[in-house]
Amino acid sequence: MEHYQQIVETLEATRSERGIPKAELARRAKVDNRRLMFALCGKRQMRVDEFVRVCIVLEMPMSAFEEYGTSNTLTSFDKTASKKLGARKAPDCEYLIG
Repeated sequence: MEHYQQIVETLEATRSERGIPKAELARRAKVDNRRLMFALCGKRQMRVDEFVRVCIVLEMPMSAFEEYGTSNTLTSFDKTASKKLGARKAPDCEYLIG
């Protein structure tokens, strides 16, 4: 659970730095607002698809989480998951959810 808390703190810090309100992040990531709020405050764990969508919206590569003991599979999972979730390359940001 320690790694999960570190990951959530990183997501929250990035969201805050980018000035994206939680409700807007939920809307852009196509995640239920309440589910995201509970995940970001540690009351529930995010599903993998929710995590990937949030990372895409925040323009965070999966490799940003390697320091928390995650395996290299997250890095290779990055592009594959983005494609499966309907993300596409855009000139001004890493991925957009389509």
